[in-house]
Amino acid sequence: MRLPFRYKVSIVITSGVIIIYVVLFICFYLSSRSKLKNEFFNNAKLYSEVTYDKFSDIYTRYYRSVYFKFREFMLTHIRLFPDLQKVQIVSPEGEVLFNSEDIFKEIPVREKKVYTDDRFVIENLKTLEVKTFNGDVIKIIHPYIDRFGVHRFSIIYYFSYERLKKEINGIIKISFTGLILILILSSFVSIFLSRLITSHLSILEEAAMEISGGNFSKKIIIKTNDEFQDLADTFNLMTEKIREFIKELKERDRQKTQFIANISHELRTPLTASFGYVDYLLKEKIGIINEKQRKSLEIIKRNLERLNRDIHSLLQISKYYLEGVELDIKKTDVEKILKDILQNLSPHIENKKITTELDIKVKECFTDQEKIRNVFENILINAVKFTPEQGFIKIRNSLISENGNSYVIFDFYNNSEKIPPKKLDLIFEPFYQVDSDAGKKLGGIGLGLSICKSIIEAHNGKIWAKNDRIGFHIFFKIPGGVYEKEEDIDS
Repeated sequence: MRLPFRYKVSIVITSGVIIIYVVLFICFYLSSRSKLKNEFFNNAKLYSEVTYDKFSDIYTRYYRSVYFKFREFMLTHIRLFPDLQKVQIVSPEGEVLFNSEDIFKEIPVREKKVYTDDRFVIENLKTLEVKTFNGDVIKIIHPYIDRFGVHRFSIIYYFSYERLKKEINGIIKISFTGLILILILSSFVSIFLSRLITSHLSILEEAAMEISGGNFSKKIIIKTNDEFQDLADTFNLMTEKIREFIKELKERDRQKTQFIANISHELRTPLTASFGYVDYLLKEKIGIINEKQRKSLEIIKRNLERLNRDIHSLLQISKYYLEGVELDIKKTDVEKILKDILQNLSPHIENKKITTELDIKVKECFTDQEKIRNVFENILINAVKFTPEQGFIKIRNSLISENGNSYVIFDFYNNSEKIPPKKLDLIFEPFYQVDSDAGKKLGGIGLGLSICKSIIEAHNGKIWAKNDRIGFHIFFKIPGGVYEKEEDIDS
């Protein structure tokens, strides 16, 4: 799946914001958690230090004699520290003398002796120093030593982290809420930033597409005073260089075409004279010639005719390139022209035993009569040249409709060798030959189909080539036509 660049930018920005937020949250969480636990632990120690003497004194004075007074005192002081889970007074032997969990009872519980099972407490009961345990529950043991130096009991404080955990969980919930808000906000910001960034890329992409289509006059205007502006300026400089290069190439091509036209024109003068003298000799106006001399003169004449055709093609393509194709549109009997050309080519057709088939549905078209004849001749001469012995040439046309417009489409089909698909469009370029060795052997300089293309395009038509399973097609279509029956040709 192809993901647009602006989405990638948006994802990167959003991901970056989330990662930064999560890292900051983790640091804040760990720091706050550690700080809160330390504060909680210190407060617990402070509370135990402040209340230890009071609890010891009130226990020794009132627990057995005036219990309600002891109970009231203990309730008041225990409620001052809501995180205090319980307070126990334990003898050095481990007997629980008092448990604050029983404080809500009106009379002390003395039915049976209870001993503590807390491992930490058991291990430190006989120690005459304050001991602390900081685990899931904070435990602080304060030994009570009377004025005679006797270790009477120890006061044990149990502090719960439950309320602190709730506070920490509250922080986590608030943080996750903040994460969601940050995610939403960063998404909007990232979309805005990505569009801001990719808008310049879109301008560059559109310009590149126009240039790929041949519009080298396109200029990009981006005023951002950053790399995008530098890229746009470089792009404009590149297109300017391309325009200058194309202009120079066109001028060189024009000069080359003009040179070819001049050379071709200059060659025609001695060629015409050569034709005249050969005809003069063949008619024996200078003297009688033998059969061997006649055959030699006929070979010279055929080669002069071939040279004349090539020079004519050069002059023709040069004129079309320099001056354009001028058309004299009128009703044209295309069937008659095709039959006439096939008749002229009949010696070559019969020599190679080629079968021809003419299927003309549209007998008359509005074209330039001479130029459409030139198109037919060039296509059919090539067809006869490249069709193998005992092959076939089929010619047909019909009327088609495209986008509300009518066209006459012609199909010239023969069973010659297929042309590689990559070269199908190149055969209409000047001087291009698919097989240069075959071109030298069969003759021609590769201008026939190029001339056809210029003429057909001047008629606002189109010409193209196509291979099929058996052979090779050349199609072309031109607007309008007078027809007997409508039939589409698969192109």
